[in-house]
Amino acid sequence: MLEQMQIYCRELVEKCKNYKYVYLYGAGTYGEAFYYFLTDKGIQIEGFITSYGGEIFLDTPILKAQNILPKLGKESLVILSLREELQSEILAKQDFACDVLAPTDMQIAYIDMVGVFETGCLDVPRKNVQDNHNILVVQLEVTFGDMIWSTAFLRELKYAYPEANIDYVINKKFSALYQNCPYINRIYEYDCTYLTERISHKMVVRVKDYITKNIEKNYCSVYLPRLMPLSGADACENIILAMQIGAQKIYGHGLYFLDYQKLRCDLLAELFSDVERHTKAGHETMNDLSLLALVDKKVKNNRMELWPTEEVHIGKDGSIKICVGLVGSIPSRSWSPQYYGEVFKEIMDKYEDIDIILCGGNDAEDAAKIVQSYTNDSCIDLTGKTSLIDAVNIFSSCHIYVGSDTGLMHVASAFNQYVIEICASNKTSPQYWGCTPTRTGPWCDNYEVLQPERPLDDCKYMCFKPFAHCINQNKPQEVLRALETAINHVESDSNRLKK
Repeated sequence: MLEQMQIYCRELVEKCKNYKYVYLYGAGTYGEAFYYFLTDKGIQIEGFITSYGGEIFLDTPILKAQNILPKLGKESLVILSLREELQSEILAKQDFACDVLAPTDMQIAYIDMVGVFETGCLDVPRKNVQDNHNILVVQLEVTFGDMIWSTAFLRELKYAYPEANIDYVINKKFSALYQNCPYINRIYEYDCTYLTERISHKMVVRVKDYITKNIEKNYCSVYLPRLMPLSGADACENIILAMQIGAQKIYGHGLYFLDYQKLRCDLLAELFSDVERHTKAGHETMNDLSLLALVDKKVKNNRMELWPTEEVHIGKDGSIKICVGLVGSIPSRSWSPQYYGEVFKEIMDKYEDIDIILCGGNDAEDAAKIVQSYTNDSCIDLTGKTSLIDAVNIFSSCHIYVGSDTGLMHVASAFNQYVIEICASNKTSPQYWGCTPTRTGPWCDNYEVLQPERPLDDCKYMCFKPFAHCINQNKPQEVLRALETAINHVESDSNRLKK
């Protein structure tokens, strides 16, 4: 397969050399992949072509299709740097007087992944360390939720190898979360803020320099809880670091649903000792735990956990504490703050011993102000005021979570709170998609997911608008009903009474 990839990439370069002008139709992830690959080979890209045009991408103009296509002749080649399903739509709508190249999804994946192999950074001699005393887990994440999913794996790995020293390489911004973790011997902090940086010799040098300066042990095995990258620009640093350790055994896992996912997984699998291929959609916590099946170890407990550093008292004594994740990681996952305001006003009018705690970073402060305007400032507003470990400490004594699919929702799940997810993905979304409840929803005993029945406008399976859109099909009365169910559940457990 590696040879097929290399042949196709060589042939593409030679074909491009026959044209005076080369354009890429599509300025997304695949357009970026083709751009870097071709420019690295000395092919100049005249521009990206899209339906809208008028911007700059990678210092290259984005040209409007209806303006540029009529001007192109036989000296020009347009490469459709888009998935096949989108290519067919474009070919049906647009007239091309120039030559057009429509690569298959498999060929697009070749272009996306070839850079990973061309650097040679993954072809590292393995050290002959035969015992299980030193195990390394590598997880360079920039998102909070991914780290929490893997907490179950850390515990079960320690249970599987109780005598082992288990060390952990993570993004340094998460190190505070593991101060009280009983399953890790040592944490290595790695400064990683941008996981979509394309693979380069500079990246390889950075990884090697880090290992030389920080990691002295020899490891018999390395585990990667983060899924294998689905593109040549997705978390490559994660894999490079794992490979550069030179451990005898390296274990990973990847999605195996679509052809391009299978290709990437199979290509990278050649470098691993063993890889778990996920052919059935499941929660990310269980995906992480599947690594243990590669070494014939059983999972005793599949629940996540977190380790507070201090006890925090907030709100009224004896109150039911409701934590709210006001905004998602992208705007399309953020429910209307006006809707939150309507729900909380009614809840606070109906129940006496309730504290509503608004949570999130600086990006949630404006939404919190709107909510407070509905509730006469009766909510506890912590937006922009807490660190990640502060949030863990606060959530450890709360009861209910309501809000977006965020890291905070997974904190609530780790403490087995009652979770109400207000979801942006709709019920027609394939379960294997990345932000569906099947893969990234609540992982706790009691929860409810509120989802739109279908997408709005042209969103199809997922909402890709740069604003709250499909998610606002979840109406306040639905959230109010779910929240009252959760309150009644907590009250019945603790013998609290309504006002």
